[in-house]
Amino acid sequence: MKQTNAAKRLKPATKAKTKPRTGRRGRPSWSELQNRAETREFLMQAVHEAMVEDASADFSLSEIAKRTGLSSTLVQYHFGGKEGLMIAQLERASARAVEQLRELAEADLPAVIKLRLHIGGLVNAAYRAPYLNRLVHALTHGKDRASARRVSELLVRPIAAFQKKLLEQGQREGIFRPISPAQFYFIVTGACDHMFWRRTALADVFGIDVITEELKRDYARLITAMVLKGISSQVAPR
Repeated sequence: MKQTNAAKRLKPATKAKTKPRTGRRGRPSWSELQNRAETREFLMQAVHEAMVEDASADFSLSEIAKRTGLSSTLVQYHFGGKEGLMIAQLERASARAVEQLRELAEADLPAVIKLRLHIGGLVNAAYRAPYLNRLVHALTHGKDRASARRVSELLVRPIAAFQKKLLEQGQREGIFRPISPAQFYFIVTGACDHMFWRRTALADVFGIDVITEELKRDYARLITAMVLKGISSQVAPR
């Protein structure tokens, strides 16, 4: 089997111990902590590639083991199991978008500009990690409610809170009509990731095999225009 991109960047940690050696005080040395961080990143990159290539938010530990050359028992050691790995992957994939969201919330900008930048950020996140929303769905509909709460804290609540304040700002500025924040959340987040998640349909039905930067930007502009039209204070709700 050919090595994946992750495997080319990092050598399989065949010498890694399932338990780190400890110093006199029972703490891993700095070099051992560094190796553990590298192994975690290696595993998460393999999960990212598997979900992108398979167009699925699910993966098997045996598949990740084959991709990395590492024992699947290392997932248990580093992440506490598959669900822990999924949460770590979600945090890794969404960290940049959430940080940009915080910066945008604090920016002194009109609501229309914030909305345009927000949709552009969601589209970029979906472009980089098209499985994000499906991973959220998988984790929030499992039996582990602690995991569901963690996922909400990582991604869902920050986006929903930002959008609520954005809609309120737009209403104060007189450009947005009253809109349900919940409906707005599902419409916008669903639209922003759908084209990237449905790449197979994009190729089979529309003959588009590659999503270019230009296509990504056009998609973000179209979503923005449609949303602005739909929530404009100049459009009476039916």
